[in-house]
Amino acid sequence: MIEKIQIPSSLGKKLVAAVHYPESQMDPPAGEASKLAILCPGYLDTKEYPHLIELAKTLAEKGYTSVRFDPTGTWESEGDIAEYTTSQFLKDIQSVLEYMLRERSYEHILLGGHSRGGMKRRLINLQLLNNPT
Repeated sequence: MIEKIQIPSSLGKKLVAAVHYPESQMDPPAGEASKLAILCPGYLDTKEYPHLIELAKTLAEKGYTSVRFDPTGTWESEGDIAEYTTSQFLKDIQSVLEYMLRERSYEHILLGGHSRGGMKRRLINLQLLNNPT
């Protein structure tokens, strides 16, 4: 199942995301850990980039709740393109993560990305390691 959602950004603007839910989420097998994947698009790419969609579908088949999103100021998300900066992209990833963790707790979290999204994924991993919440 795929659900389109809106997530508030750190700027108070709406980030538009698509969430792919695994079939097992409604009734997970005993002992199965809940898993989340956040997929970041490349430079000026959209969450609708075909490779991100296919990756999200594959991860959902493997039991992950997968989230694809458009960063602030791009595509369906609110904001001006001038707000599409590295620091705001990192804050957007954090907003997506915090939103999803309010919805449900996850034992495994995967951050992935294409091109610029992959670079931002690495930066947010370093940020989280240095400043765990």
